[in-house]
Amino acid sequence: MQLQHLRSLTIVQHHSCFPLVLLQKPTDKVLAYSSVPSSSSCEAAHVNPLAHVAPTLTSLKLHRVHLNGFPGGWQCLGALTGLQQLDLQQAPHIPPVYYSYSMGQHILTTRHRDFAGPGELGGVLLQLECLTQLRLAWQMDITVRAAFGLMTQLRELKLQRRPPGEAASADAVTSAISLPPNLTRLEIDLWQALDRNHAPDLAALTALQHLQLVNIKTLDPGLLSSLQQLTHLHVAMRRKQLRKAGMTALLDVLPCLQKLQHLDLLQDHGYDEEDDDDDDDDQEEDGDDEGHGSALAMPLQQCTALLSSSRLTSLQLQGVQLPAACGVRMFGTRLLPQLTAVKINFLQPYHNRSSVVAAPALANADLASLVDCCPCLAELDLAGAVMAGADVSVLKHLASLTALVVGGACTDDRCAEGLAQLAGLKRLSFTGLPASSGGWDDNDSDVDDGAGTPQLTLHGLQQLMHLTQLTCLTVGVGCCWLEKTYGHRELQEFRAPAPSSSAWDDPKLQVMLQRNRRWLALLLQQRDHELAALKASAASMRHELAAAHERIAALQQQQQQQEAQS
Repeated sequence: MQLQHLRSLTIVQHHSCFPLVLLQKPTDKVLAYSSVPSSSSCEAAHVNPLAHVAPTLTSLKLHRVHLNGFPGGWQCLGALTGLQQLDLQQAPHIPPVYYSYSMGQHILTTRHRDFAGPGELGGVLLQLECLTQLRLAWQMDITVRAAFGLMTQLRELKLQRRPPGEAASADAVTSAISLPPNLTRLEIDLWQALDRNHAPDLAALTALQHLQLVNIKTLDPGLLSSLQQLTHLHVAMRRKQLRKAGMTALLDVLPCLQKLQHLDLLQDHGYDEEDDDDDDDDQEEDGDDEGHGSALAMPLQQCTALLSSSRLTSLQLQGVQLPAACGVRMFGTRLLPQLTAVKINFLQPYHNRSSVVAAPALANADLASLVDCCPCLAELDLAGAVMAGADVSVLKHLASLTALVVGGACTDDRCAEGLAQLAGLKRLSFTGLPASSGGWDDNDSDVDDGAGTPQLTLHGLQQLMHLTQLTCLTVGVGCCWLEKTYGHRELQEFRAPAPSSSAWDDPKLQVMLQRNRRWLALLLQQRDHELAALKASAASMRHELAAAHERIAALQQQQQQQEAQS
């Protein structure tokens, strides 16, 4: 059977640990089996899905697939001359196993694999002359890296790191990589050096519009200065690698990118096994660092470079230490009405908890400058960036603001009072910090005793309930009423159960509050205050009514006297 009209083919094993194995039968038919012994077999195709597919195929996606028994190896792929989109993700290596067919279970033989080598892949890629989009999460040797530069028709290239547990060869890690000259989109999540020795073609990608660099080994920021067409720039690197690249050099490049619309600069604090390769070389350099969790500082005089592009619509800073008064410096002299999303986040999530990676940098003057500079902000994330005691109520002047994230030192009842004035909010994330090592306060007091960080208590929650337009409310550690009710420190998300309702109607939230005796006591106290206010209002009305009767009586008496005189 020929798949004569097939245009798109996808073969994916969703299980992250077990690959999909394509086995060739003596009848030249291929069956697709999962290598999970407990799963049932699934006949994916009665013919070789690559060798016999029609040349009309334009899109092919193979994820976690072993190419066993394919005639000619990768040459089957090279026959797809009309292919425009190719997505290859390498299967993780597993030891050879053998199962026999018995007891109705699916059994599989995976011995003596004829694995198609990466060297064959490099030659086949050059045969795909119509290919414009390529995503490759595969072992790449020198031939594959060199082949990229000859694929002049390629417009989008996404390179991702090898599967977990697969060791890359030493020559592949240290070798140079060629890049197609006509790329408009480039994404690299690869332990690769990007400098003039290892990636000289990067500076020549003058048509590039989207550049995403994640956890690369090194970066020479000077290569980016010639990318005048860039609209999206995303750089996420380890602290050590970001320091090597030079924060100052990276900021110096930004004024050259005047078409930039989205800028993401992230310091990743996670651990990567490749970091071990350079540990010995960098021990002396790291001696001056404050620690693994410390953030890389940004010079105050260069903060304005972040907003150099007048077309910027989105700015994201994650885990980068901003100096004090940076907000006034960045936003004080600019008006950017097109900037609708800003994220300045200093909290690093870790196992449902958050740790501080930088000291809060935004005070009252910084928040005021932010509001004046970006009047059309719709999404704002300031987790960990706002100083304790800062007045967040100034954000009420952002009329378009619908999504807000706050957290860290400022997350207390006073902050909640300020946020209660932001009547247009639809989504609010209110997260705190883990308490001190002494643990949580187990008594009935809802006030911070100084042992830990400021906390959002039931009184603060009551203030937030003025936000009746909320459709999603997220609260986390640092909230006494959450800890005392459920006894765990996780983010809790409450959503509106119906389009016409609000997040406060979430049944889970209502049950949580009803089980908290302090919340019930607070409601009772609120009812007492309301009753007292009603009584006071009634007394005032009675007083006003009595005064009105007295005035009426006086007017009547005056009228009678006038009539008597006349």
